[in-house]
Amino acid sequence: MKMRWRFLISLGMMILASIACQTAVAIWEAPTHVPTFVVMEPTAVVEEKNPTDIPEMSADISGETTVQEDTNEQAGQGSYLFTDDFSDSNSGLGEEIANSSAMQYTDGGYRISINDSNFLAWSTYDSEFENIRIEVEASFLSGSTNNTYGIICGYKDANNFYSLMVGSDGYFAIRKRANGGTLDIISGNSYLQSDAIRTGAQLNLISAVCSYNRLALFVNGELLTEVIDDELGAGQVGVIAGTFEGGGTEVFFDNFRVKEIQ
Repeated sequence: MKMRWRFLISLGMMILASIACQTAVAIWEAPTHVPTFVVMEPTAVVEEKNPTDIPEMSADISGETTVQEDTNEQAGQGSYLFTDDFSDSNSGLGEEIANSSAMQYTDGGYRISINDSNFLAWSTYDSEFENIRIEVEASFLSGSTNNTYGIICGYKDANNFYSLMVGSDGYFAIRKRANGGTLDIISGNSYLQSDAIRTGAQLNLISAVCSYNRLALFVNGELLTEVIDDELGAGQVGVIAGTFEGGGTEVFFDNFRVKEIQ
């Protein structure tokens, strides 16, 4: 059985990035605390597993370009505040090529490539949003399917953010890091499995609701899990990918959209 990680930042072992295009490297250990959470009834069938794999390092790339409001599109509960089809490499996400990972605009999308096991990499836009629904199309390109990828919201810095993630093997979780503490799973005690997640190289439409006190993760129109949490509030948004034991992975993102919730 493939297993997942839980995080605890080792004392005195972390270098954080707080400016654009700077890499943060950290050693992670197993967390000792899972915050209080409320999980609503999901619409997709889930199966639990217990993660023990621990990501050892992370790369954090912040974009320098402030996103522009898009007032011309209407959909769902509110207007699109921002859309990015990644055709413009100056749209706001950072780019970096390093030994452990690479994050770059390519082929009309945004690709995160990770070479190491137990590694997490992300990039965020500069502007902050609140009370939103985020959507992105994502697909696995190569490497290990024992991976995780998805959306960041409520991002203030590498010490404070939410991540709503699925994996190419069909598992998912909502996670939170606050005040430099552990990156805890707050949607349960472990990653869960859902048949709504398309496995392997198939494309998944990932949606995340990040409102004043609610986080919800959808994939391909199905609600996977929902959590009540209001600790972090407004913040930057972006994309994230990671690996567990079993080697590197490569994930392709396209059509990132931020919609206002009314």
